[in-house]
Amino acid sequence: MMRTLVLCPPYYYDVTYELATNRWMSVYQKPFRERVWEQWLALYERCRLAIDWRLLLAPPYPELPDMTFVANAGLPYHNLFILSNYFHQERRPESNVHWSFFSQWYGFENVYALAGDEFFEGQGDAVWLNERQLLVGYGIRTSMKGIQRVTQILRTRNPAIQVIPLPMKPLDQ
Repeated sequence: MMRTLVLCPPYYYDVTYELATNRWMSVYQKPFRERVWEQWLALYERCRLAIDWRLLLAPPYPELPDMTFVANAGLPYHNLFILSNYFHQERRPESNVHWSFFSQWYGFENVYALAGDEFFEGQGDAVWLNERQLLVGYGIRTSMKGIQRVTQILRTRNPAIQVIPLPMKPLDQ
């Protein structure tokens, strides 16, 4: 299975707000820009050299500092892409950018959006175990409604796909 990895250069990466589901995110502890770039470039170079990966670069936007975490953008599966429906309001504008990126720039044949109450944070909460099994964490950002819709979409392509929900709890519980 050809893996698709999307990276976004961290030109505008910053911590400008805090999210309740990320206790390490603090507006009082700003990222070290030089270190961010060193880490990003090292990751990019390793991914670029991976033979079985399709590497895509998403454009950064100044108003969207979390665009660097593109795994959360959605879930690719062959020529379809399921857009994330972000739990946090601050990240929701990214979906419009991702819609254009995946449907127009990179030509995924089908790009699916989820309904308002179907939360799914893409590869931030989901990982393929193999061609037919997808593990998806839920309960913090992704919802069971989101998992049900993702399962329905994936099974239109391959009825044998098994989506395995994994309940997650915040670290302090």
